[in-house]
Amino acid sequence: MNIANLVAVVLLLAVTTYAILGGADYGAGFWDLFAGGAVEGADARSLITRAVGPVWEVNHVWLVFCVVVLWTAFPPAFGSIMTTLSIPISLALLGIVLRGCGFAFRNEADRLSRQRLTGAVFAIASVLTPFFFGMAIGGIISGRVPVGNAAGDLITSWLNPTSVVVGVLAVAVAAYLAAVFLVTDAHRMLDPVLEDYFRDRAITAAVVAGIVALVGVFVLHNDAPFVFQGLEERGWPLMLLSGVCGVAALFLLRHNARRATRLLAAAAVAGIVWGWGAAQYPYILPESLTISAAAGAPATLGWLVVVVVGAVVLVVPSLILVFRLHDRSRLEENPLEVHISQNGTQALADAVPRVVIVGGGFGGVAAARALRGAPVRITLIDKTNYHLFQPLLYQVAGGILEPGTITTPIRSFFRGQKNVDVYMAEVTGVDTERKRVQLADAEPIPYDYLVLATGAHGSYFGHDDWEPLAPSMKTLADAEFLRRRIIGALERADHEADPAVREQLLTFVLVGAGPTGCELAGELAQHFRRVLKAEYRHVDPGDAHIILVEAGPRALATFSESLSKGAVDKLRSLGVDVRLGQAVQAVDAEGVVIAGQRVQTRTVLWTAGVAASPAGRWLNVETDRAGRVVVGSDLTVPGHPEVFVIGDTAHIEINGNVLPGVVQVAMQGGKHVAHTIRSRVLHQPAPKPFSYFDKGNMATISMSYAIMEKGKLKLSGPLGKTGWAFIHILYLGRAEGQLMLCLQWLSALVLGKTGSRYIDTPSLEAPLAPRTSMPAAETDLARSTQGIRA
Repeated sequence: MNIANLVAVVLLLAVTTYAILGGADYGAGFWDLFAGGAVEGADARSLITRAVGPVWEVNHVWLVFCVVVLWTAFPPAFGSIMTTLSIPISLALLGIVLRGCGFAFRNEADRLSRQRLTGAVFAIASVLTPFFFGMAIGGIISGRVPVGNAAGDLITSWLNPTSVVVGVLAVAVAAYLAAVFLVTDAHRMLDPVLEDYFRDRAITAAVVAGIVALVGVFVLHNDAPFVFQGLEERGWPLMLLSGVCGVAALFLLRHNARRATRLLAAAAVAGIVWGWGAAQYPYILPESLTISAAAGAPATLGWLVVVVVGAVVLVVPSLILVFRLHDRSRLEENPLEVHISQNGTQALADAVPRVVIVGGGFGGVAAARALRGAPVRITLIDKTNYHLFQPLLYQVAGGILEPGTITTPIRSFFRGQKNVDVYMAEVTGVDTERKRVQLADAEPIPYDYLVLATGAHGSYFGHDDWEPLAPSMKTLADAEFLRRRIIGALERADHEADPAVREQLLTFVLVGAGPTGCELAGELAQHFRRVLKAEYRHVDPGDAHIILVEAGPRALATFSESLSKGAVDKLRSLGVDVRLGQAVQAVDAEGVVIAGQRVQTRTVLWTAGVAASPAGRWLNVETDRAGRVVVGSDLTVPGHPEVFVIGDTAHIEINGNVLPGVVQVAMQGGKHVAHTIRSRVLHQPAPKPFSYFDKGNMATISMSYAIMEKGKLKLSGPLGKTGWAFIHILYLGRAEGQLMLCLQWLSALVLGKTGSRYIDTPSLEAPLAPRTSMPAAETDLARSTQGIRA
């Protein structure tokens, strides 16, 4: 091997190293871009920042090395490439600058809007940079870079089929590398959820890269025949090795193995690069400039070899040390020193802080999941063993959905999260002095940090004696009872001879025209007329008189007036009797009094107003008129910095506005509390005060009509219904629940059939006993679809 070929091998080694390390770096930005919204993608982005932060500048050493070697050793090739391919190379270099600025300023930005802007710059530049580098390489492969400064066409040299395929392949390979590397980083940070998250993405990216590579073979055959022939003759063993290593890495990832996956993934990428080098050998610019013809003076090459050897001796050990320290979390300001014992339990140097979360609703689950990987022990307490998706609770009451569709076992959320223990029990109080949570039938549970996410229940505005007569709908038991009462009334009416009694049975009064009331009224009206009409022989459910009462001046007060009016018009077109500005004055077993008018009915449903759980009484602290605990900007209770209150139980005020009791407030609050606890445990700076990102409101009226609002964006009708359905399916989360939900909705929409109208009690109108106490671990109130944010 002559000295020119030796230097060419060194150059190819540098290109390979940059493709692997720099590629993984760019791929991390790719996953940052597609991690989801600011809240949903927070955990993935946090891991990406921790993984990339200490080493992102180090990786560019190899790019500088490539440029220096090419310029020094092969000046004609350097001049030809840099001038003919000046546009894609300039765009790639600009992407590196923007990427670095975005990454640096994102971590320093003090406003959420600035963080999003700089984060978007970082992520988008991370995708475009490898794409333009790939397009430049594609120009070389296709033979469109002749010898001479700007001798090739400045546009077609990189805008051609080969360049596009290689650019896309570069992005896919970078995404694959990053996902494989991030699986190991997630494991190092004790985060099994993110480990699964990036494992799935590694497999997806590998499949995409494989498909692009196969397409590339056909493109090379037609657009770059010289390199294609080289692959057939010399490069195919390396390409085959690349495929074998890639498949082996996927096999190990699929079976939850991590050892050697990084090495195999790197070998897969190296095989592609070296296969390319072998395919176009002995040319550095295919068919126009050989390696020997492009080589500089022998003395220059000789000294370059000496410098390279010196660099290897001095620089490479330093780089290896950097990556080793990074893998051991020694480059972070507050490294997480966690050791795993043989049985998989965590053993920390100090006592592990105990975090007790009361409530398995949206807020409580979000807080527990956001603490995955943190050096804490979590006990999540709930009165039930399931998480309830409350936004669709009214469809259980209306007989559309089976109860199991909207419930998820709480334990299933934490299958891979070893630091969570789920406890089904009823909480009766909190001893803040001794830091204990008191249970009804068990020993108290001590805590170092306490998170109360205990939800809310119906408020009767001082008329608690109405509760047995007008049940609310806040739990699964409530919804099932309402279903029995509604269907039971139809069953009795079908065989009732007295017209007056039959009319009374077919009259349904819903008190409160918020999202829950409007959605339930529309559901019942359409259900009675479309589905049940053909099933009863002696009575027409379509003749049911559904009255929706609202004491305020308009329904759906949280929406704009135009959307509110459109929803009311739709309800009235379905036959709902909407009465606005009329208050309910009395409720008894035979009916209600609405604005002085007596309405005979056997079924009154309470969909107005909520009151917080008794958490304020447990803590003996200040509460608002609804019983919600007044919390500080970090969601802690004044005087008790170790106690956090979130969701419907918390009175959260930002810029003079009290946040509503909706799902997104609970979820975002839960994640903020988790980040605060994590920072305290790891002795890191405290997060910024809680800020709420409003994703908008939505409510559905019928099978084809819903309203959505986010700022100036307003949707209604079928388009709003599509968005509403998509968001609800997405937020349901559980794959089997999503499938069941789609099938039941499809059955109701297409076939007009629902299968959840059974009555599981001999009595059609079982007596209701008034509640004597509020369940300790009520799930966070969603207020129907108002709580799901677009």
